[in-house]
Parts: sequence; C-alpha cells; structure tokens
Amino acid sequence: MNSKQLNNLDRRFHLDKMFFASFFIVLLIVRMPPFFFLAGIAKPLTALMFFYICFRIFLKDNTHFIFKSRIALFILAYFTVRSISVINSIDIPAFLSAYQRFVFGFLYFFIALYLTRKRNYARFFFLVYVFTTGINIVFDHFLYFFPGVTLDVLKNVYIGTTFDILKANYDRGRIFLNFFNELSIPILFYYLFQRGKRVVIKRKIHTITFILPLLLLFAVFTAAFFANWRIRMVDYLFGLTASVFIFKKFFGKQKIIFYSFIGIFCLLVSISVILSASQNGTIIDRFFTFKEYGVEKNLPVSRMRLWAKSIEVARTFPLFGIGFGQFPYYFGGQIANVRSMFVENNLLTTVIFNSPHNIFFTNLAEGGFLGLLTFLILILYFIKNDVVILFDPAFPTTVKILIIQFWTLMVYGLFHPTDSNEFYFLFFVLRGSIEGLKNKSTYV
Repeated sequence: MNSKQLNNLDRRFHLDKMFFASFFIVLLIVRMPPFFFLAGIAKPLTALMFFYICFRIFLKDNTHFIFKSRIALFILAYFTVRSISVINSIDIPAFLSAYQRFVFGFLYFFIALYLTRKRNYARFFFLVYVFTTGINIVFDHFLYFFPGVTLDVLKNVYIGTTFDILKANYDRGRIFLNFFNELSIPILFYYLFQRGKRVVIKRKIHTITFILPLLLLFAVFTAAFFANWRIRMVDYLFGLTASVFIFKKFFGKQKIIFYSFIGIFCLLVSISVILSASQNGTIIDRFFTFKEYGVEKNLPVSRMRLWAKSIEVARTFPLFGIGFGQFPYYFGGQIANVRSMFVENNLLTTVIFNSPHNIFFTNLAEGGFLGLLTFLILILYFIKNDVVILFDPAFPTTVKILIIQFWTLMVYGLFHPTDSNEFYFLFFVLRGSIEGLKNKSTYV
C-alpha cells in the first residue's frame, strides 16, 4: 500500500476522523473519575492511534514532520534516558507498572502534534476539558455536602484501591477526586471575555457565553477550597493570575463582566470560609499550620526529607538513577516509622511516601543526573519558547491558554507526585499541542 492508496482508504472509511474522535474519547476517559466501566479503553486506543501515525510515516506521508522538530529530539532523549534507568531497578514489576504510565503519556506528545493539523483541534480540546471539569466539580461538591450518599455511590463504581484512597483522604478531611480542574481557568476566561466580546459590545449578554463560564469559575474555586488541599488553591490562584494577565486587555471594554467577577468572587470566598469553618477548619488554616494526621510539625518525614533522600539516592546511582517505581525501597525504614504513628491508613501512608513529591527530585532519584539534565533542557526550552509567545501579541490567545495550563500543571508537580496517568497525559499533550499550534494563525 502506498500513500495514495492510504488516502483513498481514509476518504472511504474516514480514518482521520476516527483518529480525531479516538483522541477525545481518551481525553474524556482520562479526565473523568476512575469509574471501573471506563477502565481498559484508553490504552488500546492510544496504541492504535500511535501505530496509525507510524504507518503513515512508513508510507512517506507528510506526518514525518512530527519527528523532525527540535523539541521532538529533546523529548526522545529524555524518554531514552528515563527508559535506561531500568538497569538499576530492583523490582522490575514495580518499574513496569510505573513505566507504562510514562509511555502512555509520552506517545501523546506525537499524537497531539499530529492532531494540531486539524482546524477544530483546540476548540474540541477546550470543550472536552471544560465538560469533564464540570463533572468532576459536581462530584466534589456532592462529596462535601452529601458525603454519605456520595461515598456509597462511588464505592460501587470506582476502580480497585482508588476508592480506599479516596475514603482514607476523606477521613482526614481531604476531598481527593481530581487535581487538575484548575487547568480549566484560562479556558473559562477565554469563553467569558474573548468569545463573548461581540455580544457584550452590542449590550446583549448571552446566558451561555457569560453566566455558564462565570459559574464554572466560581465552582472550580469552591471545589478547590472545600477539598482542603493547599496545592489546589495554589494552582487556582496561579491560573487565575496568569489568566488575568493575558486577558487584561478585555477588562476595560467589558467592565460589567470584570466587576461582576470581582464581586461574586469576594462573595464566594466569604461563603466558603464560613462553610468550611463550620466543618472544623478551613484550607486557610492549612497554610499556617503544619498538622498532618494529628501529628505535630516535628513529623520525621516531610517533603524536605523526601528531597534529601532523592539527592542521596542520586549520589549512589548518579547516571541513570534507580528507575520508575523504586523510590519506596530506599525510603522503607522511614515509612515503617511513620506507619507506626499514623493509625488511620497504612495504604495511604504508602501512597504518600511513594515518590519525592517534586517533579525535579523525582527525575533526579529515578533518572539520575542524566535524567535530571535532559528534563532541565526540556524545561529551559519550554520557558524560552513560552516567554516569547506570552509577550508577543501576534500569537493567538488559544496558544497562550495552553501555556498557562501547562505551567499550572507544573506548579502542581513542584509539591505532589507526578506518576499518574493524567499527569503524564496532560504534560505531553499540552506540550505537543503548543508545539503544533504555535505556528498557525487561527485555531478556534
């Protein structure tokens, strides 16, 4: 089969459209709560999509460009170094379990880069992301206001131990459903200000283009506030500040939206504080106290100790590190001590201390100094690329939205584990999307 025959086959069976739809099915699944009936769909679809791209390249189709960009070479170098780390792994099944999540995300850099050729890619990406955010925050609020009923429902539909982790976190005053709803903030700003600017200028504020994005912005805030995770509030404030920066030019023209947002936001903050205070504390308390599990701040294990252990491990395995999923084996003694202090849940303790809780120290421990070096090269390239785009008015707002989403994700990665399917997926999808879309003149 040659390229012409493949194109004829594509026109007959709509292969590219199926490919396009498959990506957004995977995005929907990854972003949804981990329901058991969605398990096992995303990874086979991912493999089929990647093989489809490779097949087109083999036939010398024009998709070969995705492997020729500079960032693609940096990504491949990073992937290679992290893969070689298997040589120092002492638990191969644990390595493979974590490695397959990394590979799952890695493939999506090229899939996203390929899909950016489609004119409607950014539009559908934004819509699906906002839709799944809406579903997630509904569950967040139900779990906060109706915990008994919500936990009973989730117990029957969640996958494996994910419900046990959810329940253990709830028992210690945390709502653990999804950490990445805050990435929707710049998209909601886009719908609120730029997409709705024509109807506002005409003095006709359409309900869908104004009320719904505004409500979702506040719902994302209250969900983050009630969840009692500091990182979610930090992510929200980061996303909010960055979004204000890129949309500030619209505030003067659309004062009614701006003042409505400020007024309702202040009201929501006040209501959230009052409601949370009635539940024995607020997220604000967690920013100024260091109590975890009822243990005082002299807790023998902290993020600083996790980071120090990462440096110690890297000194022992300097080139390629210890490999994916191996960190608990070098932190086992401390975990045992902590388990004796935390009576709530040993499973949760294991999960918490399963990684260094920082994306840079994770790369150092699991990938060695070469793993950290290749990752730093990537990050420096991203920074150089993104600063130019953010400060250049010639670049469309949609690319700037993706950039804000990426760096909001990176803020999360500074303080939390980054070895989940969703983190890897979003990390590589966002970078592939930015790389593919930055040279286009119109997106949505």
